[in-house]
Amino acid sequence: MTGIRKTRIIAIKNERNIEEFAEKKIKPIVENSSLEDSIKFMAGEKEQDEKDVLINRESGLSFAKLSDDEVKLLESTGDVVAIEGDDEVELLNEDGYYEEEEGRDYDLLVDPVQNASLEIEAIQKRLEEEGLLSDSEISLGMKLAGTATPPADDYIDFDENGNFVDLSHLADTQRIHHLGSISNAPNDMLSKIKLLLEEVRHGDSGAIPLSIDGLLAKYGLTEQLSNSTANLDYVGYGIRQIFADQAWQYSKGAGVNVAILDTGADAGHRDLRISGGISFVPGVASWADDEGHGTHVAGIVGAVDNGSGVIGVAPDANIFAVKVLGGGKPSSIIVILNGLLWAARNNMHVVNLSLGKPAKCHDPKKYSLSYDRVGKLLRRKGIVSIVAAGNHGAKTNSFVTDPGRSPSFMAVAAVDSERKRAPFSSFGPQVEIAAPGVKIWSTYPQNSYRQLSGTSMAAPFVAGAAALIKSRYPSMHGDEIRRRLYRSATDLGMAGRDWFAGYGLVNALRAIR
Repeated sequence: MTGIRKTRIIAIKNERNIEEFAEKKIKPIVENSSLEDSIKFMAGEKEQDEKDVLINRESGLSFAKLSDDEVKLLESTGDVVAIEGDDEVELLNEDGYYEEEEGRDYDLLVDPVQNASLEIEAIQKRLEEEGLLSDSEISLGMKLAGTATPPADDYIDFDENGNFVDLSHLADTQRIHHLGSISNAPNDMLSKIKLLLEEVRHGDSGAIPLSIDGLLAKYGLTEQLSNSTANLDYVGYGIRQIFADQAWQYSKGAGVNVAILDTGADAGHRDLRISGGISFVPGVASWADDEGHGTHVAGIVGAVDNGSGVIGVAPDANIFAVKVLGGGKPSSIIVILNGLLWAARNNMHVVNLSLGKPAKCHDPKKYSLSYDRVGKLLRRKGIVSIVAAGNHGAKTNSFVTDPGRSPSFMAVAAVDSERKRAPFSSFGPQVEIAAPGVKIWSTYPQNSYRQLSGTSMAAPFVAGAAALIKSRYPSMHGDEIRRRLYRSATDLGMAGRDWFAGYGLVNALRAIR
């Protein structure tokens, strides 16, 4: 056979026969090939040779370097379901947040898939038979989800039912409480802290250090607060928007293992407690964060409750850094698959993936089978997998990315502080739920903090909420947690499920009670 060989992922109809298939069908094509039962080369332990045929029994997938002609020959055997390329994967954060273009008609960006609703309902029915979802009535739309207009006041919050609440009439102590600061403090201190928090809340991402030492000195609070019992963890709008701060009376995520598949994490950050990690980036042994993205995501999930900096949705959860990106090189699907397999083998309860591979259409029948095969393995082990939907919402290719397209993963869209859809957030029938994803403060390497936007930031809010549920109900299966998350969500826009926010905004308090 001629042609350039590229690494391919091969899925066959009968997953249990993967070793026999590789031995009898792939080896004869890849002449003089060796056959191994692992994908250790993805961990950087070995390079994949042109003649290597690698398999993974757990997922029923095989990996081999094949030319286009060899792919066609394998497909002609009739045993193959799909042969996918080992494509590059991208992080899903936006470098800068941009406002929605005036007059932009998002209806025109929607790929007019014929009978899309019927196709989704068919997939939903199949998932119900597998025990993933039990709701039979799902409303899907191709129109822009409507958004409510909040009152024109600086002090806006939401009640448990997701309705806007105008806080302008409340006393200073109550206002500060809703802004997530402190209680039982003198009024003069509250007034100063109010100014401090507002400066942090609205400050430029590059100018305001959330270590807040400089701000404490600026407002003359250093000595006062060092002798007080005030809690200075910054509770961002995202925490309040999903009612995580109210859910903490029931659970803070203790005992739950959350795997963050990302660029690693800064284990030395004073606001993080990383329970362990591993690197699957070829040639990179350390799981330390060399880009910052993973540290930011980890902080949204579980920045600790220590009286300074920020606080995560599940501050008592066990965070594991699974490095699948970074090292100065692009990542690929097989690296991500290896990270997912690690999570399946190492007693994780929740997995967060703020990453994805761009897609080409809204068609719900078209998704990565390799991701779905590994996703099903995680589901069988009771793990709930949360994925960012993508950041292509303001582009013509506004489609949900893989692995969020796969039915085995829960795709998360992004909204802003007023619960309006973030313009960058990808949309489509795969979107299952929404979460805050615009201008989110969180941890960053070297004991710093940064404000980032993207569905990368939205996904960990849902992962944190899943950890709260698992901690409160330890015997609950991952599929049940997923169902509880979307059933308790605050509906946004169109009634029922829609293409922009799924079932609605995640509501941690409602989900946990």
